[in-house]
Formats: sequence, C-alpha cells, structure tokens
Amino acid sequence: MRLIVLGCGRAGSYLANYLAEKEHEITVIDRDPKAFRALRKELHIRAVQGPGTDIDILKEAGIERANAMAAVMDDDDANLMACLIAKRLYQVPKVVAGLRNPRMEKISHEFGLEAVCPLTIGVHRIMDALVKE
Repeated sequence: MRLIVLGCGRAGSYLANYLAEKEHEITVIDRDPKAFRALRKELHIRAVQGPGTDIDILKEAGIERANAMAAVMDDDDANLMACLIAKRLYQVPKVVAGLRNPRMEKISHEFGLEAVCPLTIGVHRIMDALVKE
C-alpha cells in the first residue's frame, strides 16, 4: 500500500516506522526537517518537508496515488483540513485524523471523517480498569 503520514512527531514517526516495517510504501510530511531524524533510515521512508495542508506538498508526496493517509500533526484543525482535502479532492480511500481534543471527534464525524483521539481511548481503558471486577 502507498500511505502518507502527516506529522513526524512521536505518533507520526512511530506510525511511519511501523508501517514501513510491514513493507508499505510510506511518505511522511512535516514542516520541520529535523523531525525526520526519528525515521529509521534502513526502512527507506520518503520525507517531504512542508505543511500538510498545502496542495503542492500533498501532490509532491503522492496524494494522487495514495491508498491511505493519516494526519497526526499537532494541530487538530490542520489534521481535519488535510483529511478533507485527501478525501474530497483526491478520493483517497482511507483517511484517518488523529485528534488531541476529544470535542473535535464530533466535528470530524459531521464531515464524514474517521478520527481517533488517543486521550478518549486512554481514558476509557483507565475507566474500564478501575471498575473491572
């Protein structure tokens, strides 16, 4: 599969490295060229520097041929915008937004986007562990 990961922080670099280990073709986009240091060189992950909501940057990353995209930048609004661009303009089959703010999940669903909020997942797992009998 050809996948694009927007954001090369902790989540993005972990995701990109993991997917590349599974032999997917990965391109990572990040504004900060230093962020790409977290990518394992032996995995041959392609790095594109620039904003993940910029159409020219997305094209350089191969959005027109992508099978999937994950937006895990540190800005929920940018993640949602990038996902809308990928889904509506380029018909990327699978698009997922990583969100920091649980309130943004509802907004993402209103736009028909799939979203994952680690905080929500973590809190639910903690609650389950606390009340487990």
